[in-house]
Amino acid sequence: ESRYIDLSLEEIPKGAHGSELTNPINKAGTALGVMSSIREDVINDGRMAGYSEADWKSKLAYHVIGGAVTPMYFTTAGGVSIAFGDSIQRGVDTWAWEWGNRMKGEIDAKVNPQIADEYLSVNT
Repeated sequence: ESRYIDLSLEEIPKGAHGSELTNPINKAGTALGVMSSIREDVINDGRMAGYSEADWKSKLAYHVIGGAVTPMYFTTAGGVSIAFGDSIQRGVDTWAWEWGNRMKGEIDAKVNPQIADEYLSVNT
């Protein structure tokens, strides 16, 4: 697209004014903006896929571990049952949430520079 834009801009007559000058420049800017947006969308699609994977892993761990610990209880010498598994489940909730956020943070750390490079060419 850059080569086509370059050729189009070369066709602007010397001394052009008004729309004869601004129309090709506006079209060139629009084309580059659209292409940049498409590239960013593709990069962000990867981010969202990573987020979905992180959510799936953390939810699966939450349910597997939680399913095992929630029904835990013990019976005292006096025959009173005390459920403690649900208290442990709260810790599992927190751990799974934090783990999912860490995975998403790793994805962001990879994707954010890619998006910045799209606009700033900072790593080239």
